[in-house]
Amino acid sequence: MKCFITGANGFIGFRLTERLSAEGHTIKCLVRSPQKFQELSHLQGVSSVVGDLDDTEALAAGVSGCDTVFHMAAYAKPWSKDKTVPFRVNMQGTENILKASQRAEVRRFIFTSSAAVIGPSPGKDPIDEDYVRTIPFFNDYEKTKSLAEKLVREYSQGGMETVIVNPTR
Repeated sequence: MKCFITGANGFIGFRLTERLSAEGHTIKCLVRSPQKFQELSHLQGVSSVVGDLDDTEALAAGVSGCDTVFHMAAYAKPWSKDKTVPFRVNMQGTENILKASQRAEVRRFIFTSSAAVIGPSPGKDPIDEDYVRTIPFFNDYEKTKSLAEKLVREYSQGGMETVIVNPTR
């Protein structure tokens, strides 16, 4: 597999990159700075693309030649002094990487969202991703991840194979 990973320096992304490298896959990682890539640079088959989710040229270079994209990068804080940041990173960034993936004819797009999108269980019974949330979102992180999921579903309806995962914090 040839893949592109956003968020490779994060908790889950780092471990995913290690695992994919150990399995012999070719991996390109989007990194904002070469210094942050140092811990991953020694892994077999792993290279970096310097940029961020606003950098459409870096995203195009990242997805080029890849069959799978793991989009894990996000603004994960529950709030920001600058209210535009969660929307720019989590929504616009997701749309930017979806567009680049579609243009490059990426086969599979895997989006890491959050269980926070689903919301708390209203009672004692557990809920799953089919549960329809009935309460408002608690913060911009939850709201923007939900809106990003909608974007991913739209691209799925357009023919791109997509997967949405909702890990807990």
